[in-house]
Amino acid sequence: MPIDLPAPLPGGPTATLEVDRDGEGMAIEERATCVRIGGHRVRVARGEKRRFSIGADPRVLQRVAVGGRPLLAHVAPGDDWMFLDHPCYSWQLAGPRTDPWSAPAPLAYCTRTGRQDCRRGFFHPAPPRPAEDEICGDTEQIRRCAAAAEVRFAGTTRHIEPRDGGFFELETAAETVGLVVGVGEKWRLFLDGSGRLQGENLEAGSRPQTAVDRG
Repeated sequence: MPIDLPAPLPGGPTATLEVDRDGEGMAIEERATCVRIGGHRVRVARGEKRRFSIGADPRVLQRVAVGGRPLLAHVAPGDDWMFLDHPCYSWQLAGPRTDPWSAPAPLAYCTRTGRQDCRRGFFHPAPPRPAEDEICGDTEQIRRCAAAAEVRFAGTTRHIEPRDGGFFELETAAETVGLVVGVGEKWRLFLDGSGRLQGENLEAGSRPQTAVDRG
């Protein structure tokens, strides 16, 4: 499976992406991953783990492609991202702001009960859930509400739930692009001169979240 990653500009900001080929579930069939950054190609075999320096920007969204499928994500300078085998989706792309279970307040809050709806612009994260929620306590009931991403394109605003797999797909006349949004991010999307989807994160500078152990 080929992965195309943004190459850092000369002297420009960078982030790190780790490719971890554990080879579990649906991903077992993928014998190797070909990572392409600019003119460089690196083969990552099943069972291997490699780290790569990739292009980043405080506001401008970065384009990634997995198996030819284009994706947009806000990769901020200094970010740590991961490309992992996934037992259900074959693969997943996870960043420091894509996990709603890790979002701190005020990007997340707690309802009184699990039956109570979140207020507008927030959502109850889907399982798998951690054993203990850092801000809501016990997770027998899902009381956490996390901020959806707000995406504006062609006069329409959508509220999208961040997740590490099964991304929301936006179709244009030229392509269908997966949106790898982060909790509470606010995106403005537009078409460039060649008809490709581009954009920026208007909420740039939001602090990364702390990973949650769901073991």
